Amino acid sequence: MEKPLENQQTTRYNPNQASVTGMEQTLQGPGNRSVKDEADFNVIGMTCAACATRIEKGLNKLPGVSKAVVNLALETAHVEYNSAEITAADMINKVEQLGYQAIRKEPSRFGTSLPRIYPVEQTFF
Repeated sequence: MEKPLENQQTTRYNPNQASVTGMEQTLQGPGNRSVKDEADFNVIGMTCAACATRIEKGLNKLPGVSKAVVNLALETAHVEYNSAEITAADMINKVEQLGYQAIRKEPSRFGTSLPRIYPVEQTFF
């Protein structure tokens, strides 16, 4: 086993008794931080607040998801998760199981997600 760097600690756990997400919540505090991944999705098919709530609850129940927020008006979902436990594809599959479509937004070179692009119809006279 590698020796931890100065001012760092190593934690071992039994995955049959604890989850990484549960340990992160327990260990959060002054001087402790965890690395979280984030993903943003465009969500297609929501028509009301109940749709957004259904998707948000579904995502939050997935193992490895620490926080999911769905915005009906922007048709987006923002998810904080642990990539050791779950992938973006797993989250997309969950949204599809609930009857909606999710498309992952790719970060732009400026560090923010690219906006959703809508097709534009042009009429020339």
